[in-house]
Amino acid sequence: MQILKLKPWRSSEGDAAGTAGTAIAQCAEMTVGAEMTVGAEMTVQAEMTVQAEMTVQAEITMAQAGLYRLRYRVLGSTSGLRVPERMNPERRHELWRHTCFEVFVMEPDGSYYEFNFSPSTQWAVYRFDGYRRAMTEPSFPSAPRINLAVTPDSLVLDATIDVQRLLDPEARSRARISLAAVIEDRDGRLSYWALAHPPGKPDFHHPDGFIAALPDNGD
Repeated sequence: MQILKLKPWRSSEGDAAGTAGTAIAQCAEMTVGAEMTVGAEMTVQAEMTVQAEMTVQAEITMAQAGLYRLRYRVLGSTSGLRVPERMNPERRHELWRHTCFEVFVMEPDGSYYEFNFSPSTQWAVYRFDGYRRAMTEPSFPSAPRINLAVTPDSLVLDATIDVQRLLDPEARSRARISLAAVIEDRDGRLSYWALAHPPGKPDFHHPDGFIAALPDNGD
């Protein structure tokens, strides 16, 4: 199991876009990139505009060959968050304009898939031949299963995806992933969270963000 820290994007002036806070996660039995250490708790501070403190975590596990379970946690007061209302679990564009959770899966040749999971239970999946290049919408007959639980001090979204028809076992064993989230506050301001942020504006597609391995054999 990988439990990973999502860091808030910060501008060159040092403030976080929209709602910001503290990103904290436990890294268990693995090292991700140069800055994360096995078994260490990592924190990233950002200027706070609405929330006194916000923690964003993500984890991904392989339930069986090609079937992955993701869990995203937003810890802290949820009273200041704008959470999309539950809708029919259908494919929908531009979910990232509101609170949304994402995973990007890159194959060895540099092509990659983008999955979007909304608290509304709507979802999207896209394929790119390379960095933001030649986007298509692949057939995805098994819709992701999305569940949401919100309390006064946490938001937890679970998503299950079956990628067997998208990635063969060899590609899965060598794939890299990027986990990300967009969090919207009640004033409509967005903050951007990811394992790693490249210089400049928030960009979840950038190759520098793919710093974790896709779990294999239940690891």
